Amino acid sequence: MLRPALALVAVAAIIPQYVVLSSSGHLSNSHAAYDAGDGARARSEALAAKAIEPWAAGPYLQLGFVAEAQHQYGEAVHWANEAIRHSRDDWSLWAAKAAFETGNGNLAAAKRALAEARRLNPHSPLLAAPKPGGG
Repeated sequence: MLRPALALVAVAAIIPQYVVLSSSGHLSNSHAAYDAGDGARARSEALAAKAIEPWAAGPYLQLGFVAEAQHQYGEAVHWANEAIRHSRDDWSLWAAKAAFETGNGNLAAAKRALAEARRLNPHSPLLAAPKPGGG
């Protein structure tokens, strides 16, 4: 009686690890395809990662970067918003959204997104506001 129960517990412990590993593999493949300039494959792999782990922000952000690379800034903003919906406190998602909004020509939205990124990570030198007078 104990062996079947232990086997069930073991399988239950392995499944979440498999899901994360599988999603990570697709996301890694997407990054590699993106770096190689293969937008179609980068998008396909990111969509596969999203299908496996729809609660994770990473696949949505990757889809945003793929859209941005194809100059589809409105779509990039959409994916950034989806990523933020899954992880509101991740400053890097807000910073990416600011970049996508800038590309989309929506500077007011870009400023709001950048302000939120700065609020979430006030000590980041990447997000530091420029000093008056350029110094």
